[in-house]
Amino acid sequence: GAGFGFASLWGLSLGLLGLFSFWPVTAGSAALGAAGLWSLGPRWPRRPSWPADRAERVLLGVLAAAGAILFGLAVAPDTSWDAVVYHLRVPAFYIQEHRVFHVPTHHFTAFPLAAEMHYAWLMMCGGRERTGGGAGPKVFHLSCAGVAAWGAARVGGRLAGRGAGLLAGALVLLSPFTGT
Repeated sequence: GAGFGFASLWGLSLGLLGLFSFWPVTAGSAALGAAGLWSLGPRWPRRPSWPADRAERVLLGVLAAAGAILFGLAVAPDTSWDAVVYHLRVPAFYIQEHRVFHVPTHHFTAFPLAAEMHYAWLMMCGGRERTGGGAGPKVFHLSCAGVAAWGAARVGGRLAGRGAGLLAGALVLLSPFTGT
């Protein structure tokens, strides 16, 4: 949502100013998070009722199984080319220099950096700034998949009923792109 975008822009702004280190990024992210929670007000989500029929219970089981499998993938070391060369390596460059800069020999530094700013903060939290990686960025990626599945389930549920919503959420989690 917008909160992820604002936090990414906050990290990018600090990086362009040469202030890309743990405490400035954390302080700004905490302030943005508090503002986001404050904007929600005193609303509490309704408790969902348990799925009524067998098909809904099966879909709920598929969602739980997909979530468990994806969590296992999230805590495993990342060896995919895309992650090692771009998504984790570029933030490691920025963390080492405490700034965002163009690396002439690495064309991926010219791309828009949204999730990578979050990965960089998580890498700073976990002390992986030199080597890149750790479970933090992958767990963040998994949480984004969870939010996408929840959103698909909510929209599908409102448009076509609770069973369709659960199916939409399961399809998001079972997509081959979700675990990568």
